[in-house]
Amino acid sequence: MTALSSLPHLVAFDIEVGGHHGVYLLHLAREWGRLELPGRLTYVVSTQFRERHADVVAAASAVGIGLHEVPPVELSTGAYRHLRGPARIAAHAMLEWRRLVSAAATLGATHVIALYLDRLLQVPLATGLRSPCPVSGIYFRPTFHYRHWAKGRISLGDRARAARQEAVATLALRNPSLHTLFTLDAFAAAELQIRGHRSAEGLSDPVDLAPAPPERIAALRARLGLDASHRRLVLLFGVLTSRKGIPRVMKAIAALPLDVVAGCHWALVGPLDKSYRTTLETELAGLAAKRPDATVTLVAEFVPEEDTQAWFELADLVLVPYERHVGMSGILVRAAAAGRPVLADDFGLVGALTRQDGLGLSLDTSSPDAFASALARWFHEPTTIPFSPAGAARFARRNRAPRFARQLLRLCWPDQVAKESAT
Repeated sequence: MTALSSLPHLVAFDIEVGGHHGVYLLHLAREWGRLELPGRLTYVVSTQFRERHADVVAAASAVGIGLHEVPPVELSTGAYRHLRGPARIAAHAMLEWRRLVSAAATLGATHVIALYLDRLLQVPLATGLRSPCPVSGIYFRPTFHYRHWAKGRISLGDRARAARQEAVATLALRNPSLHTLFTLDAFAAAELQIRGHRSAEGLSDPVDLAPAPPERIAALRARLGLDASHRRLVLLFGVLTSRKGIPRVMKAIAALPLDVVAGCHWALVGPLDKSYRTTLETELAGLAAKRPDATVTLVAEFVPEEDTQAWFELADLVLVPYERHVGMSGILVRAAAAGRPVLADDFGLVGALTRQDGLGLSLDTSSPDAFASALARWFHEPTTIPFSPAGAARFARRNRAPRFARQLLRLCWPDQVAKESAT
């Protein structure tokens, strides 16, 4: 019988509580339960995590994943409260690193995967600090390669940030404690590999892509009254903030010909950022005054998983007009899985993936005229939008949740976990 201490023990370190973090741990738990690997998996999370993500805690417990809770990083009191800018980021990173190192030692980890590595990369790893076991992590916001897609939209500040990122990544990748640098941006991983950093690896963006039940699609269709109107549904989905490009959508609708406005139903769907509510209400009122012929529905609510993909399958077109968005977007994956084209801003990774995989049309959505022209073109001649159903299907398969989880589990169980089997 193999001693428990001789088996691998992977620790997933994630003391963030918002964004995608709970979902990532949920996907990891599901795959862990399916594979039944020898050894242990433990989640190190904030003491706030249990309250925010009870479903993840229940799923992890059901498949034997341990839960180790640590205090969240607090910078609002004491000596840290006056720190600003880089000093504050550095202090946060060091406190987070101490929690990681302490948890790794206490739990007897054989490998730690930090599900948000960006801060740890900047200070502890780049300055050569060591961990009691190998550390891998997910780097979310690399932009050092965006110059290849810039088309004149890279500022001096962007260039300075890119130079800083390159220097930090180079130093961190020389740290013997850093095992694998994962990133959802495969272009960034490829650039690092070209420079000799073989430990950089592109990571799937985990999305649960089960087709929506027909009754859920029918319920949403009835909710919007689409059966009676025969309008085409144009969807903007996700947390509703100005950075998602909603003002750009409003300006584009205002510039559209009558037949396009009247022939579409525009839906803004997702949780509404509280700080944006008043502004959005003003923008919607302004659009209604200018274009009373426009039908815009605001669904400002959290969308449960069982309805998420249904929205994309109901849509005819998906908008991704984000303002200088850095990193990946699960909206691209969901639209591709549903076989729906996107109109996306051409900045950064979102624009590059849209072009590379034939997901739709990328353009400068900050120009109302260009945005309106693209919408009218899609409305009158949909086949002129460069959408490849085969390319979209391949893109969606690359980002299935099981593939993501297996890439992480291969850190400790390379022989038992075959990434390809999850594709």
